[in-house]
Amino acid sequence: MADLQGALEAIVAMVLDARGMPLSASCILNRAELLTALEDLRGRLPAEIAQARRILAERDAILDDARRERHRIATDTDIVRHAEAEAEQLLTKARDAAEAARSEFDTYVDGKLAAFEVVLSRTLASVARGRARLATPPPGTRDRDDRSAVSLGDRIDW
Repeated sequence: MADLQGALEAIVAMVLDARGMPLSASCILNRAELLTALEDLRGRLPAEIAQARRILAERDAILDDARRERHRIATDTDIVRHAEAEAEQLLTKARDAAEAARSEFDTYVDGKLAAFEVVLSRTLASVARGRARLATPPPGTRDRDDRSAVSLGDRIDW
């Protein structure tokens, strides 16, 4: 491209440096020199135009690639944002479900413990009554340590 510019500047310089015709805008140029310079310019022009077209085609290809990449990145970014939002929703649902299950389990265990507490209270009361009966000998027995003195008719509630 610099050679093309140089050839054009050489032709312009030839015209500017040409001897002018008196009382006219015309000038005297060396036809052979000017034709040689113009032929040289004409010879270089197709190669320069072809190179410019190649450069423009490469530029267009690079821009197309950049646009596709930008679209892919934007799409990937949208997909990532959508996936993150969906993941957050799933985590929230999972936490809510876990909390509900934990609450239900706590209620179930509390009910079982309350029932066990009632049974245990009754058992402790029965044990206390049984120990109290064993601690007091039945009437008509002499020895307190004699276990055979307890009649078979006495009932111990367990």
